[in-house]
Amino acid sequence: MKMSRRLTLIIIVIAVVLFASLIAYFIYSFISQKAPVPAATSTTTGFTVPSAGQNQVLPSRISLVSQNPAIDYTALPSGNIIYIDNNGVVRQISQGGESALFNATTSVVEAKISNDGQEILVENSPYNYSIINTLSGTTTPLSVFGRIKSAAFSPATSTKLTYLKNNNLDSSLNILDFSVNPPKITTVANFSEQDYQVVWPYQNEIFLVQKPSAWTIGNALVFNPLSTSTSVFVNGIPGLMLKFLPNSQVLGFSANTPTAQGGFLTLLDYFGRKIQNFSFLTLPSKCAFDSNSSSTLYCAVPRDAGFASQTLPDDYLTRAVYTNDDIYKIDLGGNQIGLYFNDALQNFDMSNIKIFGNTLYFINRYDQKLYKMTLS
Repeated sequence: MKMSRRLTLIIIVIAVVLFASLIAYFIYSFISQKAPVPAATSTTTGFTVPSAGQNQVLPSRISLVSQNPAIDYTALPSGNIIYIDNNGVVRQISQGGESALFNATTSVVEAKISNDGQEILVENSPYNYSIINTLSGTTTPLSVFGRIKSAAFSPATSTKLTYLKNNNLDSSLNILDFSVNPPKITTVANFSEQDYQVVWPYQNEIFLVQKPSAWTIGNALVFNPLSTSTSVFVNGIPGLMLKFLPNSQVLGFSANTPTAQGGFLTLLDYFGRKIQNFSFLTLPSKCAFDSNSSSTLYCAVPRDAGFASQTLPDDYLTRAVYTNDDIYKIDLGGNQIGLYFNDALQNFDMSNIKIFGNTLYFINRYDQKLYKMTLS
């Protein structure tokens, strides 16, 4: 009887200990649980960048346009595309397919097509330019006008262009009007020689912008072709790159000093004053303004964070580095950014981006061919 009581007592004690241990375990487990880590968010001044949770994979709407590598292109009112390839062949793309119009030149360093698509300005070699008429196929050398260092069409007409002439000891900025015979030359300004590129984005403003490098302090001058007045647009900016938007605002890139790694993208006003900094990093040539709206900008943004560690813009311009881009839609008026394209299975290094109608075009630096994406 005593053994039975003793055994019962032992069982009760063990049961109490086990129960107490179980209670202690649950209490410890509850206390030691960590609170869940909140989702990462991005906070910036000005433009709001989508957080990682918003970056859902969007369906690709990108398709190939050209069969050959393109240097420059434009869309005609008919919807046809005119482009010049790297062999100097002028080509046209229509609903019926792609065709070669004519072989205009054997050497192309750079080419710019006028807004109406009727003329192509071709740099054949340093200081050697020519104009190709896309309707007749005739080529007009510009060497008779001197050593041309840089040139650009008027935004209003393809029969007028501005060019920077090297005079050995100095330079002159001139306007050439070849709608009359003989062509009329007007000198806008004379100044000491510097490594400038000429841009004519607005009818009454011609810009001279120094060639970009992270190791060069860049300046930009603006000239009025009517009054021949001159002023400084921006100055003292390393790695300066500019893209002039149709709404009279300007995208500006500046290199990161003193390391020269990465840089900054900024929105400037008509007078060169800073409006806003962008929180993402890309180059102005990877952006285009949608003229169908009053404040919409599309930018191709490298998805690789390593882009910010490159020497910019030098590494990109010399093709020491290529990018895989996503596309962001930016509302400049509302300071909002939305992801527009991010198909990780497709790699595009988007350059020379333009928007015609509801279609965004770009040249993919991997194959130099022309692609397009319909904008919704």
